Amino acid sequence: LFSERDEYYVAPGHDTIRLWRDSEEHLFPGKKMQFDSNVSYTDKLRIAAGDLLAHCDQPRRLGCIYYLGETNPDGTVFTPMAASEVVIQLLHHSFVLDVQNKEDMARQFTHVTKLANMPIHYRLDYPRDFGHLADLHSAILDHSQQFLHPAR
Repeated sequence: LFSERDEYYVAPGHDTIRLWRDSEEHLFPGKKMQFDSNVSYTDKLRIAAGDLLAHCDQPRRLGCIYYLGETNPDGTVFTPMAASEVVIQLLHHSFVLDVQNKEDMARQFTHVTKLANMPIHYRLDYPRDFGHLADLHSAILDHSQQFLHPAR
């Protein structure tokens, strides 16, 4: 993430995704996927972007952030999160090169607290069943529209 003029943007990342084999088989049944080299610390497959898996190579404005919940409800549930919960989640997923560099640590904490106080954070709980994947996809697209095209 990076910010410009009080808006956050998502920078492009790797053009691969890691999936468990059952996920790959369900998402791309009977398709010949292009695999990238797997890493030793996980059994997940590393699937390269291509015709069946799109990759965006340009920064995009951040609409909202979903954090995977731990419940398994009957339908998709979006729960707004408190800033205190978000700070913990963001710090948990942060990478710090030099913990001795107090200026960088202070700058990162400032960004984390500013981002955490934005009303864009939701816990996402959904049925853990591939049969509900299309419903989950539709629910996320519908929910995210309010952030991608906000009324001005």
